[in-house]
Amino acid sequence: MNRITVIIILTCIQIYSVFGQSDFDVNIKSKALEDEWKIKIHLPQDYSEDKFYPVIYITDANSDNFEIASNYIDMLSLPDYDVIPKCILVGITQKQRLTELDP
Repeated sequence: MNRITVIIILTCIQIYSVFGQSDFDVNIKSKALEDEWKIKIHLPQDYSEDKFYPVIYITDANSDNFEIASNYIDMLSLPDYDVIPKCILVGITQKQRLTELDP
């Protein structure tokens, strides 16, 4: 990921955290692939710009995987369980799933 892409994602995270939303999409144009990709981002409910959060990346985010992963992350980071720290989930969607995810 190049520097501009990271800056765009971080800016979007800051903008959406002000409005209290925890899930949103970002479209990123790739010069190398000559295409546009949708990136899904899930923030902790009490996200703060003043804190640092680990980031988990998943592929195949256009299926139910992203929603399931975000639910697990939210549940496992609750104080009652405290299995993992609160973190940011970034999901990368595919356009041609079998081609892009097949080794």
